[in-house]
Amino acid sequence: MLINTGSSFSNGDIITIKNILGEEIMCTFLKEDDTHYTIKDAYALAMSEAGMDLLAVVFSGDLEGEIRFQKTHALWTVKTAERFLQGYASKTGGIHVVTPDKKIII
Repeated sequence: MLINTGSSFSNGDIITIKNILGEEIMCTFLKEDDTHYTIKDAYALAMSEAGMDLLAVVFSGDLEGEIRFQKTHALWTVKTAERFLQGYASKTGGIHVVTPDKKIII
């Protein structure tokens, strides 16, 4: 039997986890051990009237803290696609990205 002792992710990578409920969770990878991923800034990909959006995964917990995600609850994990990183950065960094097709009324 082959045992993978290393991770394919590095601390700070933005990854997507598909959980056993079918939700895609975008988060910042911190580390992993044999049974858990340690992540932070977790958001679920969801459909809204404006298109795809990111919704908080944790509503009542401290979002500044680390989250331990049990590996047996993950169907797969991948690095997040480039086209989604800008939206994730606007959720986690407090930066709102404005595109030319949007109007801002102040």
